[in-house]
Amino acid sequence: MSKEQLHIDIDMLIEPQRVVFPVSWVGHIPLAAWLIAKLKPSVFVELGTHTGNSYLSCCQTVEQHGLTTRCYAVDTWQGDEHAGHYSHRVFDELSAYHNERYSRFSQLLRMTFDDAQAYFSDASVDLLHIDGLHTYDAVKHDFETWQPKLSSRAVLLFHDTNVRERGFGVWQLWDELSAQYPHMHFPHSHGLGVLFVGRDIPPAMHLMLERYQQDAAGLQRLFAHLGDRIVQRYERQQLQQAVEERDQRLKEYHQVVMDRDKRIAEQAADLADNRETLTQCEAQLVQTTLRLNEQLGSTSWRITRPLRETTAQFKHARQLAGGLTRFVQQRGGPGAVLKKTWSLYRQEGWGGLTQSVQRVVDRDIVHPARHDYSDWVARYDTLTPEVRQQLRDHVETLPRTPLISVVMPTYNPNPDWLIEAIESVRQQLYPHWQLCIADDASTDPAIRPILERYAQEDDRIKVIFRERNGHISATSNSALTLASGEWIALLDHDDCLAESALFWVADAINQDPQRRLIYSDEDKIDAQGQRFDPYFKTDWNEGLFYSQNLITHLGVYHTELVRRIGGFREGVEGAQDYDLALRCIEHLTPAQIHHVPRVLYHWRVHAESTAQSSDAKPYAMIAGEKALQAHLDRQGVQAKATLMNYGYRVQYALPEVLPKVSLIIPTRNGLQLTRQCIESIVEKTTYPDYEIIVIDNGSDDPDTLRYFETLKADDRIRVIRDERPFNYSALNNAGVKH
Repeated sequence: MSKEQLHIDIDMLIEPQRVVFPVSWVGHIPLAAWLIAKLKPSVFVELGTHTGNSYLSCCQTVEQHGLTTRCYAVDTWQGDEHAGHYSHRVFDELSAYHNERYSRFSQLLRMTFDDAQAYFSDASVDLLHIDGLHTYDAVKHDFETWQPKLSSRAVLLFHDTNVRERGFGVWQLWDELSAQYPHMHFPHSHGLGVLFVGRDIPPAMHLMLERYQQDAAGLQRLFAHLGDRIVQRYERQQLQQAVEERDQRLKEYHQVVMDRDKRIAEQAADLADNRETLTQCEAQLVQTTLRLNEQLGSTSWRITRPLRETTAQFKHARQLAGGLTRFVQQRGGPGAVLKKTWSLYRQEGWGGLTQSVQRVVDRDIVHPARHDYSDWVARYDTLTPEVRQQLRDHVETLPRTPLISVVMPTYNPNPDWLIEAIESVRQQLYPHWQLCIADDASTDPAIRPILERYAQEDDRIKVIFRERNGHISATSNSALTLASGEWIALLDHDDCLAESALFWVADAINQDPQRRLIYSDEDKIDAQGQRFDPYFKTDWNEGLFYSQNLITHLGVYHTELVRRIGGFREGVEGAQDYDLALRCIEHLTPAQIHHVPRVLYHWRVHAESTAQSSDAKPYAMIAGEKALQAHLDRQGVQAKATLMNYGYRVQYALPEVLPKVSLIIPTRNGLQLTRQCIESIVEKTTYPDYEIIVIDNGSDDPDTLRYFETLKADDRIRVIRDERPFNYSALNNAGVKH
């Protein structure tokens, strides 16, 4: 059959009424519409529906052609490792659209594929679309378990037959089945396989199959072109929407610029007034300086000089003593400081201890103003009434205002600090929150009345009182049972949230709704509420997270994710939040983990807090090591987690076949250093497979050149002559090329 004989059937020209992200299936909608129209199936079943692009286009075809087809979509609508994990909103939005239009002949079955089999008779399904988990074992299981349900004229669709990455195995099963059954394959849009498994192939299907066998490439191009037309229309709509949103933002930015220019004009007027005042002050300063010079030249000033110097030294000594006292108090008292000093001495010796002490004294005692965090807070982290109002106003413009459940387990906290913790939530600029408190059978009689009073005053505060003490993991799970929010934030019973904390969390959620774990910077507060010791964190860094709990505070998790992994795990108390984060990241991509670069959490320092020192709760560090090792084991990583003095170390097992390591040494006439370097490697390394590449940058020293000649006797060492002008980077790059 010639290419000219290929024609476009009107049943291929569908205009889908709903297309949403992701669009990986959208390119096959014309083919699906044609199949539905020609096959006229009595029963159509789709296994794996996600957002519904494929399924709704089939339902649309059934309705437009007036068919009697019964349609069924089967999915848990929770996602998987290939489609990603998503919230209930995906199903809610799909269900609302579907029920309004197609509920007369279609049903959404929210269950597993295996559970759904019980609702279909054998040999009853004419069209089956398999698009669930895409591993080879999973798709083969779906095919084999649903095969008895297929009728004698059944057609089977497999999506993602052209994806060969991330563990996808549909292509492998397709290669096996296409050798056994008549088929058509369309490689565009991740690939769609059409398998004619029934013995009674309908005439229209038979004709198309003959066309495919005569000119597969032509038919593939036809449907790829028709599908691309729909994809391009969707992309144009998205682009138009993005342009409209951009124009709106530009309009808002223009208003901001106008307001800024107005403020600048006002400030310029103020500056002119200030300059006049400054001129007057300078004149007064000149007069004062003249009088001071007269006094310094007097006899009485010279006589009293020794007294002034003694007074200044005494004042400086008092300042040093005061600074030392504050330093020791903030670090947990004399005992904790002495313990850290002894540990440092054991690790780094007297020289290392001396350098560290000098550095700390200079930074925190002699010149604290140079590192004054209080000054930083005043400059950059103190909200004005105007900024507070701006943040409140911005909340009203957010497309999403998710409810955030703040989870707080309590057990005999300091009553004053407990009140501060609760009030820090009540004072949030973002109003869509609830506070879920579980008390772990506190023995302090002051705690229960405080919690009961807050629960009565504010219906956003939920409290549950446990009958028996179960420690922090069990108590946190009790608090989780009270949570009805889409997100969960963790707060300890003696810590505080910054008043803008939940605002910035909601802002991050709106920036990317696919995010599932959010964390922020943090600092510490002492018993008097003084902030110090900030931790300005990096963006997501898995290696750093394996050495310390990078997430810690403030940690905010998607509720569905926390419930799916079973909440907090008992047996790792003290590191239960680290364990929770480790289990969560096993289900996330790095793009779903977001760092808010703002100090949103204030960690209380007191004698029993790990904010004071990990020595306060040594069991917590041990539990963290246990949680980290369990994570590595679950991930199948051959590695050993070890607790160190200041965190954890992960030592990875070497591969069975060790790779060659190339050591590059650029030099010029550096005989002594080069010899020392090479001899230390040869004599001390235990690694078997290595080579040394010496890049000689034009050495002309005779002794150096003679030494290089002796190196030729060792086949592990090569000397490469490079006489270009010195460029350290270029020399190392040259070594890599060799």
